[in-house]
Amino acid sequence: MLDLQLVPYLKTLLVVCCPVGFCLFLLIFWIGYKVYKKIRFTIILERFLITSAITFFYIQAPIINSLAVMLNCTQIENESYITDYPLEQCTNNERYTAWRNVLIIPTACFFVLILPVYPIYYMHKKKEIIFSKEVIYKVGFLLNGYSPDKFYWYNFFV
Repeated sequence: MLDLQLVPYLKTLLVVCCPVGFCLFLLIFWIGYKVYKKIRFTIILERFLITSAITFFYIQAPIINSLAVMLNCTQIENESYITDYPLEQCTNNERYTAWRNVLIIPTACFFVLILPVYPIYYMHKKKEIIFSKEVIYKVGFLLNGYSPDKFYWYNFFV
C-alpha cells in the first residue's frame, strides 16, 4: 500500500520527469518523420529544436507552480506543514529537507534561471524560420503571443 506521505514527493518527481519524457517523444517523432519522408537529419534536428523551444514555454509555468507548492509551508499550531499536503511536515522532517535540497530547489533554479536562456537564444537565432509563412501556417496558434521583433517579451507576461 502507498504511504500517503509519499504522494507529494512522487507527484513532484513525476512533474520534473515529464519534460524529459516529452523531449524523448518529440525526438522519436521527428526521427520517425525523417525515416518516413526521407529528409536530411539537420532539418529534423532543426524542427525538433524549434518545437521543443516553443513548447517549453507552455510547460514551464505548471512545473514551476508544482515546485513552488512543495516549498510553500503553513504554520499549524507549533508545526509547519506543506500547504497543499497537510500530512507532511516541513520542519523536523529529514525526507522533506532532503527532497527540498536535492530535487526541488535545484530543479526550480534550472527551470527558472538556466533553461529559459536556450529557447530565447534559439528563437532569436532562428526567427526567420520560426516566423516564416510555412511555420505560422502549421503551428501559428503556438506563436500568437510572439512577434519577430520582440519575441522574448511574451515570456514575462506568461
